[in-house]
Amino acid sequence: MIMTHEEIFKKGENKLIEDYLKLENPKTYDFRNDFKKPNSHNFLNQYINMDTLEKQIYYGAILKCGSIPKGEFKKRVSLLIDPDSNSLLLQKIYKSLWFEYLEPCRANRTIKGDTINSFYTTFNRISDSDARRMDIIYHYIETKENGYKIYAKKYKHLEKFLSISHTLGNFIPCPYTPKYSCNQKRANSVGDYWDLTLFCIYKYYQGNKKYLATLMGYPENNTYKKYKDWLDLFKNDKGIISWNVFVEKNYMESFVNKENEGNWGKPKELWKGHFKAFQIFKDNNVKINENKWPNKSQANEFFKNATKFIEIRSVNMLKVLNKKYTKVSALGD
Repeated sequence: MIMTHEEIFKKGENKLIEDYLKLENPKTYDFRNDFKKPNSHNFLNQYINMDTLEKQIYYGAILKCGSIPKGEFKKRVSLLIDPDSNSLLLQKIYKSLWFEYLEPCRANRTIKGDTINSFYTTFNRISDSDARRMDIIYHYIETKENGYKIYAKKYKHLEKFLSISHTLGNFIPCPYTPKYSCNQKRANSVGDYWDLTLFCIYKYYQGNKKYLATLMGYPENNTYKKYKDWLDLFKNDKGIISWNVFVEKNYMESFVNKENEGNWGKPKELWKGHFKAFQIFKDNNVKINENKWPNKSQANEFFKNATKFIEIRSVNMLKVLNKKYTKVSALGD
């Protein structure tokens, strides 16, 4: 399915999501394929059919477009979007699955979203350079050779992770603050790793606010306040904020351990020993040491585990959507 923003906008929410659910395999639909301009450029058809390693070169250039010299490559990149907050299909899915919990996530008419497990967070470590992405882009522009292939050979789960990194199970609405966003704060505080994010949230629901301060800054900060407002929306039948409710309403079952009596326990590590990165200090904050970053052997474990968790979450989210929109179709809407 190839849809531009204009085509999506013309469709009603029910029709658009129903069309998505009718795809041969919606679990593997790549939201990088959503475009902001009409499909009048031959490149968009090429982009849809690219293998995931080549597609990542173009996608990885979106936020770096200002550093790329003028030319055909830059024109092509300008047609693309970062889907987490810009895909209109995802916007409609957010409204459908999270309608009770979106108020802290709104930026005017847009629902801010987050890509849960980032590729570049780990890639920058295994390539030993934050600038390696640009090296690969420039080399591709000059030679059409793909530098990511070298890393795909070294890390057998990297290519599979990339292929599902922008499927449904790797997106979530997130609280919005202008200027310095909650996403930026999370990236800086816990290295943009979702298991550490969930660990901080888990501790918050247990009553330890130090971990929320680690994740979002001190309580007087806007990011802390907005994130707390969001977390406090997830309440049980007694009106008490609840980790169980947070897990289930965000479809996070695959990312956490199950306890006895149907309760959800501690989050799963993306690689063994990752939670040892947390160090508690006396200043009512929690610091994190450099163990938040993977070494090269742990990186493949990250790619493998994140892929598994994302795929399961996609299935769980699609079950809810299918149940909901089957009922809608039966009503003739």
